[in-house]
Amino acid sequence: GARRILVGHAGPIRAVAFLPDGKQAVSAGEDCTPILWDLTTGKGTLRYRGHTGPVYHVSVSRDGARLFSASADGTLRVWDVETGHPLACLAEPRGAICQARFLPDGRGAISTGTDGVLTLWDVETGTVRARWQGHEGAIHALAVSPDGRSLLSGDAHGVLAHWSLEDGRLLGRFPAHNRTVQVHGQGQAGRPPQVVEVIFLAGGARALARYADRFVLLWDLATGQALAQRTPVAGGWDTVASLPEGENLFLAGLGKELLVVDMEQGERLRLAGHTARVSAAAASPDGRQALSGDWDGGLLLWDLHSGAEMGCWRFPGGDTARIHMDIHPQKELAALAGADGLSLWSLASGQEVAQQPASPPATCIGVRFLPMGRGLLAAWGDGLAPGAAFRLRLWDGKSDGQGGDFTGGVGVVWDMAVSQDGAFAVTATQDGALYRWETATGAGRVLHNFAPQAAMCVAISPNSRYTLVGLGRGRGPRPDCGLCLVDSHTAQVVRRFYGHEEAVTAVAFSPEGGLALSAGQDRRVFLWSVASGELLGALDSPGGAVTCLAFSPDGALVAVGDGQGEVLLWDVAALAQLGVRSPGAAPKETAPRSPAWDARRHAHVVRRRLVGHQGTIVQMRFTPDGGRLFTGDDRGNVRAWRVDRTLADLLAWVQADRPAIPAPSLPAPSSYASVTEECWTEPGSTPIP
Repeated sequence: GARRILVGHAGPIRAVAFLPDGKQAVSAGEDCTPILWDLTTGKGTLRYRGHTGPVYHVSVSRDGARLFSASADGTLRVWDVETGHPLACLAEPRGAICQARFLPDGRGAISTGTDGVLTLWDVETGTVRARWQGHEGAIHALAVSPDGRSLLSGDAHGVLAHWSLEDGRLLGRFPAHNRTVQVHGQGQAGRPPQVVEVIFLAGGARALARYADRFVLLWDLATGQALAQRTPVAGGWDTVASLPEGENLFLAGLGKELLVVDMEQGERLRLAGHTARVSAAAASPDGRQALSGDWDGGLLLWDLHSGAEMGCWRFPGGDTARIHMDIHPQKELAALAGADGLSLWSLASGQEVAQQPASPPATCIGVRFLPMGRGLLAAWGDGLAPGAAFRLRLWDGKSDGQGGDFTGGVGVVWDMAVSQDGAFAVTATQDGALYRWETATGAGRVLHNFAPQAAMCVAISPNSRYTLVGLGRGRGPRPDCGLCLVDSHTAQVVRRFYGHEEAVTAVAFSPEGGLALSAGQDRRVFLWSVASGELLGALDSPGGAVTCLAFSPDGALVAVGDGQGEVLLWDVAALAQLGVRSPGAAPKETAPRSPAWDARRHAHVVRRRLVGHQGTIVQMRFTPDGGRLFTGDDRGNVRAWRVDRTLADLLAWVQADRPAIPAPSLPAPSSYASVTEECWTEPGSTPIP
C-alpha cells in the first residue's frame, strides 16, 4: 500500500500532520527543522528553520495558512505555510514544550509542558490568555476534539483530563490504570505509567489513551468508564493517530509496521515497509491516505483505499484447469470457459445458471460477451500440434442450444480478441499467422503472417481500426521479439516496435485508446502513446514474467498479473513520470532499457499488491465503476477484489493486508462490465490517425 517514500530528514521523525487539502503534509523531528512535502510529487518544498532543539509536534490551522511547531528549545513558533516566514515565536520560560495545537478559530493555540500546566496563547499578539492547572506532572499527550469544543490532556502520572475549550472547565478526570510500569523487566509498584498519547474517537464521544507501558484504554467521556483495553503485543504500539471514519478505528505503529486497528475487533489492516520502528503517524482529512515516520528518519505515504479480496470461485479440473472469463456489461452475470465447455454464473447467488459442454473437450483460448445481447463467443484449440483444428463457438446463453461453430485448421492458437462492436474476432497463432473471423458468418481469413515469429498475444483498439500483436521468438533466422500494429481492415502493417528481449505476452489499450501497454517474459512493462508512438514510461515488474494486463475504466490504474500468481495495481501517471527515451524505429541494439525495480524509488508506482493466487494469472477484468477487479489463474481459481471503497467498507474485508478466507460465492454488486485485453503502439513511423 505504500505510495511514496519521502526522503529529507537527518534524524528520527517525531511528528507528522496533513494540510487540510490532503495534498501536502508537514513532518518534524530530531533534526530541529520541519519540512513541507508535496505528496503528489513526493518532494520536500520548504524547510522551516529557527528551532534549536528537537521538534516534538506540528499542527496546521484549519485554513491551512499557518503552521504551529513545538520544540524542546522551549519555544512555540508560528509559520506562514506557503512562504516559510516566521510569524511569531512564543517563548515558554517554565520548561520544555511537549505538545501544541491550534484552536479551531485559528487565532488561539494551546500548549503543554513539563510543568503540568496547559497554556492558552493568543497567536496574533504572542501573549498568554490563560493557564489551566489540573495536572501534577509533565503533560505529554494533547488532543483537540473534532468539533473544537473540548480537549484531552494526559500527564506523567497516568492521569487523563477532559477540558472545555469554551471556558476552561475541567469536564472529567480519568485515573491511571492499575498496571505498573516496567523498568528493566521489573514492575515498580506505586509508579503508574504516564500517558504518552491520546486521541478522540467516535466523533469526540470517546478517548483512546496510550500509556508508557504501551497499554491502551478506550474511555467513554460521558460516563468516565473504560470501555475496552488492549495489552501490549509484540513489543506494544509505538504511536496512535485518529482516523476520520469509523467509531473505533485508529492508526497504530507496531514495530516497523503501520496498522489500522479497531479497538473492539482488533487489527484490521497491516502496512509493512519501514526500516525502523514507526514513531509518528497521521491520516489525511478524507481518510484515504496515511503518513508515517520512523526512527531512521523515513517517511512513507500509504493508500488506505485499495485492494481487498471479496471471494474466490474454484472450478473443477484441479491444478490444470485454465479458466477464461468475461463479465456482462449490464447484467449480474459472469461467463466462464474451460476445457469442458461454457457456463454462466449469477454474481448475486454465486450459482451456475446455464452451461454448454465442449464437444470434444479442448484447450480454451478465450470468451467474450457480444454487444446487444448477441450471446457469447468462445474459442478452443484441439491441441498443440501444427495444423491443429481451431473452433469458435457462438452461444446464445441457453443450455439447449447454440448459435454455431466456426472451425478451421489454423494451428495452435495463443490468444483471441473481439472488436468492441462484436463484428469480428482476431486470433494469434504459434506459427505467426493472425486470423480475422467474422462473427456473423464465421468466415475467416489471414490478416497477416509474421512467420517465423510466433504471434503470442493480440488486442483490438477501442475504435476497432487497429490490431496489435505481441511477437515471440521464432524458429527461423529472425529471432527478434517485439510488437506490430496492423490495420484491422486492410491488413497493412502500420509500424513495428522493438524493446522486449523475450516474448511479448500481454498488451492492453487504455479505455479511450490514447495509451497502450506491453509486457513480456523479460519482465519489462512499456507505456506508449498511441497517436505519436512515443515511449512514455518503462519499468521492470518486481515479480515474475508478466502474463496479463488490464486498464481500469478511468485509465488511471493498470492491473499487472504475472506468472507467480501476483497481481499489482500500478498508477499509470506515476509510471509515465518515470520517463524513458523513445527508441523510435531504432534497431534492437539501441532498444529502450526499462529501469530495474527498486523498492524505495518505485514504491509509489504500485497502488496495491493483491496476493492469493497460486498459479499463473491468465485473465483480468475490471467492473465498469472501477471498484472491483476479477482475476483468474491457470489452476481453476477466479478471485474478486475490491479496488476502491470507503475505509469503513474496505476494512470489513481486509485482514492484516492479506486476502480473506475464500468464500463459496460472491456478494452481488450493483453492476458489472468487461474491459477486454486490448493493445498498444510503437514509436518511429507515421502517427496514427
